[in-house]
Amino acid sequence: MFFFIFAHCIEESYNIKFEIMKIMDRSIKLIFTLLVFALFSANGFSQKTMNDVIASYNGAIQAQQAGNLEAALDSFKSCIAVANELGEEADELRIQAESQIPVINYEIGRKYASEKNYEKAIEQFTKTLDIAKVYGTEDDVNKVTNALGQVCYIQATSLYKEEKFPETLEMLNKSLEYLPGNSKTLYIMALTYKAMDNEEKVAETAKNAADAAKAANDNKLYQGSLKIGRDYFLLKADGAKNAKKYDAAIKYLQSSLDFDGSNAATYYLMAQIYNTQKMWDNAISAGNKALEFEKPEPVDQAKIYYEIGNAYKEKGENDKACDAFKKAAVGAFKESSDYMIQHVLKCE
Repeated sequence: MFFFIFAHCIEESYNIKFEIMKIMDRSIKLIFTLLVFALFSANGFSQKTMNDVIASYNGAIQAQQAGNLEAALDSFKSCIAVANELGEEADELRIQAESQIPVINYEIGRKYASEKNYEKAIEQFTKTLDIAKVYGTEDDVNKVTNALGQVCYIQATSLYKEEKFPETLEMLNKSLEYLPGNSKTLYIMALTYKAMDNEEKVAETAKNAADAAKAANDNKLYQGSLKIGRDYFLLKADGAKNAKKYDAAIKYLQSSLDFDGSNAATYYLMAQIYNTQKMWDNAISAGNKALEFEKPEPVDQAKIYYEIGNAYKEKGENDKACDAFKKAAVGAFKESSDYMIQHVLKCE
């Protein structure tokens, strides 16, 4: 009986071991199958082909044509990545896709600019310039550079209108980095320094703007640039005259003449100041220059002849003084000129 039980136990133990071995065998086969499947997936199912490159490229073109620039950019980048994996066989499409990267980035920048989001446009164009230097042509680089200069200029004009003058100058200088010597940029810069009452910079930038405009055959901007300097220093001279700072006033007038040597108003104010300083010959000389450039109508010339008459009177040259006052006896200067003629000089 004991022997029978013992034999039965041995048989059961054998059966259990056999089942365990069958289970282990199935597990090994399963693991092997999974490994083969994974290897096949990595090298088969996930293997990129030229069809993937073509699909990404075509998808990018379609997105670009639909105006979905961000999606187009992503698809071109995907096309390039897959093409790099495939190597030489995909080089042609990779090169074409790479050539579109600066183009799409440029269009994104233009989109921001059209929306008047100039800060984003400047940021985008700055990034695009770096991209164009890697993937683009010389024309691409020039186009982006020009866009950057233009957008910085537009942003600067907006800041100028808001009277944010330091920020305006910062943006104008940035514009000049991309478009050196641009006459419009220099013109706004001169206006900005004028608003900030920076005498030295007004003189410098107004002259630079005029030179740049002349070189570009832009006569309107050339004359406008000269007018900035002329009128700024003429106004400064008038203020100095009223403050009885006559030497400073003459200096300002000379600076004004650097921008416009044929402005009658400048010479007339100079004649007034020289008379105040009792510099009679200088007053007469300045008065004659004023007459040279003044309108020919007697009513416009009357004030100038009045200053010339005073200078000659003080010099004791009464005949010349009488002649000048007679020509001054028009309009607003008639009464005072008649008084000089009849009661002071007693002209014939």
